[in-house]
Amino acid sequence: MTFRITQLTRGGRAQVGRAEGGAAVARRRRWLRRLAVFGSVLFVLPAMLGAAALAATGDSEAVATAGFPALNWMNIRDSSGVELTHYRFVTTHGSIFEPLETAVSVVLGLEFAGYIVIVTSAIWVIGYTMSFHWLDPFGDALAGVARSLHAQIGIPMVLLVAASLGAFIVAWFVLRGHHARAATQAVTMVGVAVLGPVFMAQPLEDVLSSHGLMSQGRDIGIAVAAGLTGHAYSDPTGLVATMQVNLADNFARRQVQVWNFGHVIDDRPGCAAVWSAGVRSGSDSALASGLRGCGDLAAYQAALNPSMGQVGSGLVVLLCAGILLAFGAYLSVKIIWSALDSVFHGFAAIFGFAAGGFVYGPTQTFLVRNLVDSFYGAVVMAAYVIYLGLYVLFLGNLFDQARGQATVVLILAAVVEVVGLLQFRRFAAALRQGNEWIVNRFSLALQQAPGGSGAGGGGGPALGMGSGGLAHSGVPGLGLLAGAAALSTLNNNPASAWLFNRVSPLEPHSMKRQSAMLDQWGVWNARWNGEKAGGPDGLATHTYLDRLHLSHAARDAAAVARDAGRGGVNTARGAAAAVDGVLVGGGGFLGQVAASLRGAGFTDEDMIQRAVEARGYVVKHGGDVSLADKNLAEVVAASHYASAMNTPAAHAELERAVLDYSLGREGLQLQGASRRVGEEYLTAPSRVKLSQIQKVATGEESAAYSEADASQILRWIGDEHARRVSAAMTNFVLNPTDPESRRRFFAAQNAAVDTDYWAAEATRAPASALAAGA
Repeated sequence: MTFRITQLTRGGRAQVGRAEGGAAVARRRRWLRRLAVFGSVLFVLPAMLGAAALAATGDSEAVATAGFPALNWMNIRDSSGVELTHYRFVTTHGSIFEPLETAVSVVLGLEFAGYIVIVTSAIWVIGYTMSFHWLDPFGDALAGVARSLHAQIGIPMVLLVAASLGAFIVAWFVLRGHHARAATQAVTMVGVAVLGPVFMAQPLEDVLSSHGLMSQGRDIGIAVAAGLTGHAYSDPTGLVATMQVNLADNFARRQVQVWNFGHVIDDRPGCAAVWSAGVRSGSDSALASGLRGCGDLAAYQAALNPSMGQVGSGLVVLLCAGILLAFGAYLSVKIIWSALDSVFHGFAAIFGFAAGGFVYGPTQTFLVRNLVDSFYGAVVMAAYVIYLGLYVLFLGNLFDQARGQATVVLILAAVVEVVGLLQFRRFAAALRQGNEWIVNRFSLALQQAPGGSGAGGGGGPALGMGSGGLAHSGVPGLGLLAGAAALSTLNNNPASAWLFNRVSPLEPHSMKRQSAMLDQWGVWNARWNGEKAGGPDGLATHTYLDRLHLSHAARDAAAVARDAGRGGVNTARGAAAAVDGVLVGGGGFLGQVAASLRGAGFTDEDMIQRAVEARGYVVKHGGDVSLADKNLAEVVAASHYASAMNTPAAHAELERAVLDYSLGREGLQLQGASRRVGEEYLTAPSRVKLSQIQKVATGEESAAYSEADASQILRWIGDEHARRVSAAMTNFVLNPTDPESRRRFFAAQNAAVDTDYWAAEATRAPASALAAGA
C-alpha cells in the first residue's frame, strides 16, 4: 500500500510537471500571439493602409497627380513645396515573365503607401496640436454653455444662501475665539464677492480667447523651445510651419530617397530639383530618366532593380515612423488634455464663485483648486509645448548634422523618441505634484491651518484635498501604495463579495477557490445516517482520532523493540515491530500503516515502504501455506521472502514472525519417561512416533506414560520447535550469507513444519494441544 501511495505521489508530481509543461506551452502561445500582433503591425497594417490609399485613387500612376484623397486635406509639404501625399517610390513593376520582381514591387508599393500615411498623419498631428486650430471649432460652443450655466447658477437666492452660511461660520469662529480664522474668512468672502462678477461676466474668456492663458502658454512654450535650439523666430505660427517642413524633409523626403535609391538625392542640387519635378509629374519613367540625366547613375540603377533589401529597409522605416506617430500623438493628446482640463476647471469655478467660495472648508478648497488649475494650466501648456518643440527642433538639428546618413539618424531619432516618452511621464508627474502643492498651500493659508504660512513645507493636507496629497507628494512609490491600498480595500470589502459573488474577487484563482470552498462546505456539512461529517464530533474527526490511536500504537511498538534491543524509530527492526503494532492495535488494512509510522516519528520513506511491502507479502502468502499453526505459516512465508530479497526489511520481518510464533509458549519441563519420549522424537522426528504419542493422549493406546503426560509431551514438542526455530533464526539474521546458519534455520523450520503436517492427520496437533490447554 505504501508503494501504491508512492505511485500516487509520483503521479501527482507528474501531473504537476504536466501542469508546469502546460504553463510553458501557454507562455509560448502568448509569445506567438505577440509576435503575430507585432508582425501584423509591421506588415498587415501598413499594407492595409497602403492598399486603402491606393484604392482611393485607382491605379498607381494616378497617385502622384491626385495624391491620397484621405490625406490631401492635411496639406503637409516639404521644403521644396512638394506635398507628401504626392511622393512616389520609383521602381519597375515587372511583368508576367518576372513574377518575383512583380511581387517585390507590390510589397514595396504597399509598404510605401502605409509609410506615407503614417508619417503624414504624425507630422500633421504635431503641427495641428501646436497651432491650436483644434480649439476654434468648439470654443464658441463652450463659451455659450458657460454663459448658460452662469445664468442658471449665479442667481441672487444661491448667492444669499452661500453668503449666509459663510457669515455664520465667521460668527462661529469669533465665538470660539478663533479671531484670525474669522478675519481670514471674512476677507476671503469679500474677495470672492468682488472677483466673482468679473469672472462670471465671461467665464471662459481667459481660457478660450485668442489672447487667453492657453494661447499665451503656447506662444511662450514655442518661443522658449526655439530659443533653446538656436532659432530666432518671433512668430509662433511661422515657427510651427517651419517645424512641419523640417519634419517632412527629415522623416519623409530624405528617408524616401534613401529607401528608394540608397542615398540622399538632395545632396546634388540639380538632382534634388529633378526629383521634385519628377514627383510632381507623376511619372516613374520621367523621374528615372531625370536622375540619369543629372548624373546619378546609382539612383537610376536602384530604380530599375527592386530588391528584397528595399523591402527590409521599408520595415525599418515603418517601425521608426510608427514610433514617431506614437511620440507625436501621445504628446499632442497630453497638450489637448491640459487645455481641456483648464476648460473643465473654468466650468467648475462658476460653482465656486456662485456659492462655494463663501463657505469655509472643502468648498473654498474646491474654488482654489479650480482657479489654480486654470492659471497653472497655462504653465503646464507652456511646459508641454516646450518639451514637444524642443524634441522636434532637436530632431531637426540631428538630421542636419547627419550629412546623408539619414537611416542611421532615423533609428537614433526613434530611440530618442522612446526615451522622450519615458521621460515625459516623469515630467508630467512633477508638474502634477507642483500643482497639488500650490493648491494645498493656498487652501491651508485660507483655513489658517498649520503649515499655511511661512516658508516651511510642513502641515498636512488642507480640508477638501482628499488623499491626492499622498499620490502626488513627491515621494517615489507613495502613489502606487495609495492605489494598492485602494485595491486592497475594494478586494476585502463585503460589498465587493456580494457584487462578484465571491470573497476577494481581485485575487488570482478567486473563482476556483470559491468553488473549492463551497465543495468543501458541502462535504463537511453532509450527514450519513444522522451523523455529521465535519465538526468536533463528526466522522472526519473520528477518522483523525483513529489515525492518532494507530500512530501511538506504532510508537509504543517501536519503543518496546528499542527496549528489547531490536532497534527503534528509523530502523528496519523497529519498522517491522511498528507495522505489527499498528495491525495489532486495530489497523484494518495496510493503507493505514504508512501514515501511522510517519505519525510515530519514522522519517525514512524508503524504510517505511520496504517494511510495509515485507508485511504485505507475509499477509498475502502466509494464508497459502497449509499449516494448522498460522504463526508458523507466517514464519514460512517470511523465510521465503527473506531468502528472495535478502534485505534488512525482509530479515526484520522474519524476526518479527518468529517472535510471534514463539510468543506465549508455556515453557514446560518434562521428567522421566515423558522427557525421554520427547527428546527421542526431536532427535529423530517421524510420523509413527508422533502418531503413537497422539493415540496415548486420546486413550486409544497405553504406554509407560499417562494420557496427561502425552498431552504435555505434545505441548513440549511445540515449545521446543519454537525455541529451536528462534535460536536458528537469530544466527541466520545476524549472518544471512553464512551457509551453515542458513542450513540450521531451515532445518529447524522444516522439522516444525513436518510435525505440524503429521499432527494434522490425527485428532490433535501440538499447536491445538497448546490452544486447548489440556
